[in-house]
Amino acid sequence: MLFVGDEVWFDSKSKKFVKPQDRRVVYMFQDLALFPNMNVEQNIRYAQRKKDHQKIAELISVFGLGLLATQKVNFLSGGQKQRVALARALASYPHLLLLDELLSAIDEDMRPILLTEIMKAHQYLGVTTIMVTHNRAEAEKVATMIIRIKNGKII
Repeated sequence: MLFVGDEVWFDSKSKKFVKPQDRRVVYMFQDLALFPNMNVEQNIRYAQRKKDHQKIAELISVFGLGLLATQKVNFLSGGQKQRVALARALASYPHLLLLDELLSAIDEDMRPILLTEIMKAHQYLGVTTIMVTHNRAEAEKVATMIIRIKNGKII
């Protein structure tokens, strides 16, 4: 049986199976996959199935993107792009947020700031977040549970 929150996604006994496209899982890529032809607000709005202008405004505010909302993303710093990507990930109201080495390309000065943004994102929606990292200190700062994997096995 597979649960996410209160929802059963898979149960072999009852033959319950929620299709992957209906599971509301968001995966944030290392390269962020932002659309360079769109501005900050358009990138965030793109993630919403049902458009909610208030939610977009709230996310822009929460992540300190107000002055950048009309700026094309290719003119932003790495940290600003990261905040846009986090806001876009949350715009779809995910049940599960997957972060893969999100901070690997970020300089040492920006890392603590973005860790704070990740914690803010987690608290904002209360979404279950799985973060893959090779940096134990970062994991300890944001995690409620740490699972260490070595050679494909949980240790």
